Amino acid sequence: MKKNILQVTLYDNGNIGNRLQCYALYKLLADRHCEVTLLRDRKDHQPDGKEILKNQIKYVLGRLGSRKYEIKYKAWQGRYSRIAAMRQFSEIYLGQVIDASGGTEGIDFSTYDMGIVGSDQVWHHWDDGGDLPYFYLEFLPPEKRAAYAASFGFDHFSEVDVQQHKKGLQEMHFISCREARGCELVKELTGRDALHVLDPTLILDAAEWKKLENDASSFAKAQRGYVFIYFLGNINDEYKHEIEKHTAGKKIVDFGNLADEDIAACGPVEFLYLIDHADYVITDSFHCTVFSILFHKPFTVVRRQQEGFNKMFGRIEELLISTGNQDKALGGVDRNLAADSFDSMKLRSLNYLDEILR
Repeated sequence: MKKNILQVTLYDNGNIGNRLQCYALYKLLADRHCEVTLLRDRKDHQPDGKEILKNQIKYVLGRLGSRKYEIKYKAWQGRYSRIAAMRQFSEIYLGQVIDASGGTEGIDFSTYDMGIVGSDQVWHHWDDGGDLPYFYLEFLPPEKRAAYAASFGFDHFSEVDVQQHKKGLQEMHFISCREARGCELVKELTGRDALHVLDPTLILDAAEWKKLENDASSFAKAQRGYVFIYFLGNINDEYKHEIEKHTAGKKIVDFGNLADEDIAACGPVEFLYLIDHADYVITDSFHCTVFSILFHKPFTVVRRQQEGFNKMFGRIEELLISTGNQDKALGGVDRNLAADSFDSMKLRSLNYLDEILR
């Protein structure tokens, strides 16, 4: 009998990794003959009057000869081109969506057999924790609440929302986490065992992802002989040196350069294509690392240089160790960190999904 599943995650058309992991879980569920509906928890960002005015000033300064402000204005425009590309991806590949950006009151959830929350940092501490009841699926009966590869994105609970986390976790029927530390946090707070599973992007094999590449833009398909770089954080002098070491005589395709109109218009499909056809990849992104591994690309991954993200390299380290790619991390990995083999993790993840849907 076909299951009617509600998929709940951060619905973020501004984040490439979010869209790809959302698609991966959606595809895994659909392939198991589920009817999948997604809840959308937010609207796409729209510029307000203050933001528009600020960037109009950049435009004028650029027209007056300031190259710096010309680039900043183009990057601002490019941000919305990227959002449009990702919105298009969501509309084409993610099926039915229910808008819950204004809350869940008035939505009839009685027809759903199970709600699955994850992956991504759905259990992070967002401001006052006001979103936590939503991401603990408290609009569904406890027996219909499951988590797949949910992430906290922190090492310790905040006193502000620890009781919300405790209540939410205690009432989940199935719990799995994307990071080993997440499973430890569940155990420490509730005494319950949570299963450590793979990010869903890692469960679909390379052949499945390559099918999407057929829809890549003509710009992406025209690129040849390049090094692909994608940084979410800052590029310090050490990283600049690493880039220079691998790009001598080669073209650079910088996927984060939103001031480039062609790059800014690229979405998740082009992201996959450009990684798959690159001569080399350099990144601080988890999902760029994922696809570099799946597509068997030579790559280097670095620690993200951005305030508040210094502890997020652990999930990349786990991935590198489990797939035998420890040597790909600039500066190495934590030698005290252990990880199960990729094959055993994949089998465990698939079995867990089947258990949820039984």
